[in-house]
Amino acid sequence: MTLYAMRARIAAIAAAALAAGCAGTPLPDRTLILGEVAHVLTRQEIVSGNVDMFYDNRGSQRVKLPALAALLQAHGLSEAELQDGRLVLARFQYYRHNAASGIVRQHLRLASVAQGLQLQDGNIVELEVRGGYAVAVRTRYADSQQGQCGYQAAGKSGVFAGLDAINPIGGSRSASLDCAGLAEAGWTRKPFGYGFEWQRVPAP
Repeated sequence: MTLYAMRARIAAIAAAALAAGCAGTPLPDRTLILGEVAHVLTRQEIVSGNVDMFYDNRGSQRVKLPALAALLQAHGLSEAELQDGRLVLARFQYYRHNAASGIVRQHLRLASVAQGLQLQDGNIVELEVRGGYAVAVRTRYADSQQGQCGYQAAGKSGVFAGLDAINPIGGSRSASLDCAGLAEAGWTRKPFGYGFEWQRVPAP
C-alpha cells in the first residue's frame, strides 16, 4: 500500500469514527455522554466536509467530516436543515502518542443539535446516543468554570510507568474531561480512548 493510499484509508476510518460518534463498542440508545463543545459548525464547513480547528498554540487540526449524503442520512436531516449551528464537534479528551512529536490531538464526536438548543464553543453539554449517533440535547454548564470542569490527566503505574521511563521518544499521555459532582448526580466514569469519559446509562 502506498503512503497516499494509507493516508486516504486512515482519513476514511477517522471520518467513519466521527460519524458513528463512538470509539469501540456502540453505546445503547439514550445513553448520555458529557462533552465540551470544541467547535460549532457553519453550513459552509458542513457542505465542504473540512473543518480547520485551532486547538493549541502550535497550529490547527483539520477534521474531515463524513460525506454529505451519509451525514444527512445518519442524523436524519435534510440539506435545508443544515444551517449554522446545526452540528457541533464535541471534545472528550486530549492525547498524544509520544512526547517526541510534540503533537497533541483530540478525541471528538460529531453531534447534531436538538431543535431549539443554541450552543457555543466552550459549553459543557449532554449528548444522547440515538441509533449509534450523538445528539446534543442539553447544556449542562455554560462553561468549564461554572461546572468546575477541566481535563484530568490519566496516571500510569507499575510496568506501564516503567516502559514510559525507558521509551526514547516518551510514552503516550491523555487528559479527559472531568467535572465536579458527576458521580453524585448518577454519572459513571467509563474507559474511553486513552483515558475516560463520563456516561449516564438509562434505566432498563
